[in-house]
Amino acid sequence: MIDNFVERYSREVEHFQETARRCAAQCEEALKENGIRAITTYRAKQLDRLKEKLQQRAAERGKPYTNHEQIYSDIVDLAGVRVALYFPGDRTEAKRIIRNLYEIVKEKSFPTNSDHSKRTEKVFSGYAADHFRVRLKEESLAQEDKKFARNQIEIQVASVLMHAWAEVEHDLAYKPLTGQLSSNEYALLDQVNGLVLSGEVALMLLQKAIQSRVAESGKPFGNHYELAAFLFDTAKPSTGKPIFMGRADVLLDFLNRAGLSGPDVVRPLIRDIDPSRSIAEQVVDYILSQRPELHVVYQKSRMHFLS
Repeated sequence: MIDNFVERYSREVEHFQETARRCAAQCEEALKENGIRAITTYRAKQLDRLKEKLQQRAAERGKPYTNHEQIYSDIVDLAGVRVALYFPGDRTEAKRIIRNLYEIVKEKSFPTNSDHSKRTEKVFSGYAADHFRVRLKEESLAQEDKKFARNQIEIQVASVLMHAWAEVEHDLAYKPLTGQLSSNEYALLDQVNGLVLSGEVALMLLQKAIQSRVAESGKPFGNHYELAAFLFDTAKPSTGKPIFMGRADVLLDFLNRAGLSGPDVVRPLIRDIDPSRSIAEQVVDYILSQRPELHVVYQKSRMHFLS
């Protein structure tokens, strides 16, 4: 049954590759629009890795697969997307964007409680990421492309450093190709994990430093990433609920056209933030309430990005 399924998948792999590509493109665009720096990659599962995984799963099940549907329901990452965030502090906003973009089948955050219970010889917390099983929304696809909405896609969200460590740990420890690791090798992997976690702390401090530099510079925003960093650091919600950015790219274009770019100009435009609406939308609404003649300017910015 496994050989039969792998043969079938070899004829479908391009379909899963295209499904993953479309998902990654949507994700990359939405993250960029919201001012989140990330590297987004995608892939369809390799044939040799698929066969290896199916053999391992069948052994764990204690019984063989009897049909293809069992395998499809068991292997959820035939199409995969990886989101590598520059800054670990953006995980919350990235999760919100993904939940809004796709039909969510399941989500899971790492490390889990069970991970901690297994870590008898490890010092550091291990893999830190968010995994989503999603489907493309049919309304986001043209009629002839709705077939891509049938497939599940696994999206993995973590920092660039954590993804790199996870790749090494996965190939060396989880699926060792050169034999079982020694206790010393496991300890060294744990030490590398500690360095990665320290690197994530440094990235979070770097993000704060960028926010402070932009806020204190007094210069116009160099790009919409700087604008988003400033707004996230400056805007305070009217409740304790998390806030979200919205179209930072459209907002910056509008501010530039209106001659309102720069932290000293934008800071007075930020009022009590309603967490149910995007920061960008609320800043635009306040500007237009004070200067309704800028409606035409704002429509030009919207048309520039949304047409």
